[in-house]
Amino acid sequence: MGLLPEVSLDDGEEVVEQWNANRTQGWRAVSGRLWLTTTHLRFAANAVDRATGGQAWAVPLTEIREVEVAPRSLRGGGPFLPGLRKRLAVRLADGTEELFLVNRLAERIERLRAAL
Repeated sequence: MGLLPEVSLDDGEEVVEQWNANRTQGWRAVSGRLWLTTTHLRFAANAVDRATGGQAWAVPLTEIREVEVAPRSLRGGGPFLPGLRKRLAVRLADGTEELFLVNRLAERIERLRAAL
């Protein structure tokens, strides 16, 4: 495994875009990369965060119900408080929500909505 995050794709799946991102995982922000593919939204942690429990995450695009701006909050991120910035909220069909800190938030939301 390299230092940079890597993504495994299903047969026929192709990367559309990829962005540096922090994912809220429990009390912490996990640094890595977010991939928009032809069939999924995928996240992989960087090497340091993988070594300390940062987990990969993926969801089929068909399971995403909404993407929007999450308001600022102190929820998630422990001492680094990424919630002080607006984040990407990805709401899923099962009612769960994933939060990501990404640059150019409005542009990323527009791109994700177009992919859905």
